[in-house]
Amino acid sequence: MLTKDAVNFQHAHIFDEIKDEATEPVVTFAYVRRAEFFLLPKKLQWLIQDNQYGVIDKRQAARLRDDPRSQFWANEKTWRKVSYNTYKNTA
Repeated sequence: MLTKDAVNFQHAHIFDEIKDEATEPVVTFAYVRRAEFFLLPKKLQWLIQDNQYGVIDKRQAARLRDDPRSQFWANEKTWRKVSYNTYKNTA
């Protein structure tokens, strides 16, 4: 699953309002092995290399299923963009 890379997202007012309780779940980006990376379509490779998108694992994808910035991709004969339900049911 791809989601917008938040690594470079910096807003001073957000850091000033940090509370003890997290209101949103924390999502960490996953490392993509070289062999898996080259199996992806060129379009996705470019987006990941340019840090426009980050990759998260399947367990964390449920946290961002309703986020409009998220994209779900599945390889069923060819790579294609799919809905969360289709993504969830693929191997």
